[in-house]
Amino acid sequence: MIIRLDRTAFKRRIWQRAYKRALGNYSRSYDSNNQDEKTFQSHVEKVIFYGIKNYGTWKERIKNRPIELLENQYLLDQTILVGMKYITPRQFMGWFPITKDYDGERFEMKDYYTTMEYIDENGIDKPIREPLEFLWEYMNKDTRMFLINHTGTMSDIRKHKTGMGIMEEFLIDIGVEAYYREDI
Repeated sequence: MIIRLDRTAFKRRIWQRAYKRALGNYSRSYDSNNQDEKTFQSHVEKVIFYGIKNYGTWKERIKNRPIELLENQYLLDQTILVGMKYITPRQFMGWFPITKDYDGERFEMKDYYTTMEYIDENGIDKPIREPLEFLWEYMNKDTRMFLINHTGTMSDIRKHKTGMGIMEEFLIDIGVEAYYREDI
């Protein structure tokens, strides 16, 4: 009998534990009065790395989550995004290398070159000013999954509050109401 391990769930648990530990260290260093700048920066970097790795491994989203869980998830995502303002694209590229796809011009999509152009425009050694925009332009599997999960969380919160998610509102705003159905 061959036993197969669910490697995705195993990795997910490892990243989740590391992220929780990094968040605890970050909050303790943030609350302490005599915080060392270097220690604080180290904790911020760990929260960003482990947070993106943790949420980058969640490929499936849970439907119909309670609003409290969604709001907590949103706050955790915001912690990661705010922390990204303290690092540079060069540091970020060291943790999450840009995907080496070079066919972007041919297929009219993002690739290594468009990512590097965006980074060069804003400065590779300057802190990231707009983390969401940066992630949107960045090509990496883990960061893409984090961005998808974050956007899904925002849409689910919006759906709890207004009855429609972000995409449904967008379709109605551009006049494509025929494609919006309640049963989806």
